[in-house]
Amino acid sequence: MKNILLSSVAVLGFAGAAAAEVSWSGDVTLGYNDDIKNAVYADAGINVALSQELNNGWTAGATFAIDASNILNGTVAYDTDYTVYVESDMGGLYFGDYTSAVDQLVSSPEGLADGMTDYDDDNIGEDGQNLVLKGSFGSVQAAVSTVVLSNGTTDGVTAAVAGSFGSVNFSLGYNNGYVGQGSGDIGFGTVSDATNLNVGTTFGGASVNVGVAKVGADTNYGIEVGYPMGPVALSVWYANNDSAGDVYGLKAVYEDGPVSVTAKIEDAGATTYNLEGTYDMGNGLLLGAGTVDGEGEYIAAKYDLGGGATFLASYANGDVDGTTTDIGDAYDSDFELMDGLTLEVSLSF
Repeated sequence: MKNILLSSVAVLGFAGAAAAEVSWSGDVTLGYNDDIKNAVYADAGINVALSQELNNGWTAGATFAIDASNILNGTVAYDTDYTVYVESDMGGLYFGDYTSAVDQLVSSPEGLADGMTDYDDDNIGEDGQNLVLKGSFGSVQAAVSTVVLSNGTTDGVTAAVAGSFGSVNFSLGYNNGYVGQGSGDIGFGTVSDATNLNVGTTFGGASVNVGVAKVGADTNYGIEVGYPMGPVALSVWYANNDSAGDVYGLKAVYEDGPVSVTAKIEDAGATTYNLEGTYDMGNGLLLGAGTVDGEGEYIAAKYDLGGGATFLASYANGDVDGTTTDIGDAYDSDFELMDGLTLEVSLSF
């Protein structure tokens, strides 16, 4: 506590007339899992957010997050995330755990192999961070980004423009292509340059998005149509990909009061399907169940204890995303799940 107070005083003293804003938060998780963990486990995290108003409408800020896992057995593993930014209504400069320019602005039809590589912090890991420059010009946004490796060198460039003119919206992206995490400071594996253009509009209640992508020697095309029908939102897509093959898909999302159901089927050379549903009991209890690709199933209950505390009880089984360590990312639901039986209490401060 002493260090926190001294830090706050120092920041406020430095800020002068325009006082800085400093916020602290934390979280603790205590649980038991009989499969992946096969034990009682505990994690904890501390988050700090700093911001300072500058002249002429600019704001500077930073965030830091320190997460500690395995805190029960003495072999604590630490993971740190951070961001630093200077921004205004016209745009800004961002560094740290940000997604890339194409991730932020490019919106392609489902199933289209557009070459717009996912450059988020999960891919970059500890080997680098994104440096992103963004600008806003009326209804048009533009951004360019590069990965800054841990040795200070840069690797890969993405650029994107997105906006709207009347009822027509568009996004244009370029990626000179790096994917996958390297070892140490050797960077990322190269891929073909890619350019992607998407144009969308809405008419008769239906939304349509058409995309074309040039990825190396391939030229790929895709279309996605969405249509709401009362509590049901339907979307259907088709993509013709030179190397990746054709993709057909259909998704329906039903939301009415406490009930939410998502059904999805896709054929990308092999047929896969998702079926998931949740029911909000209205007393803080959320029930959920689902299956993915016929390979993984789960049932879960999450209870809101109030004050930022929740209790989760779940059972999940199956290898649905290439790993048996955490199947939560494969599901559309808000549950974060591990294989096996899990009982977990989460506290937020």
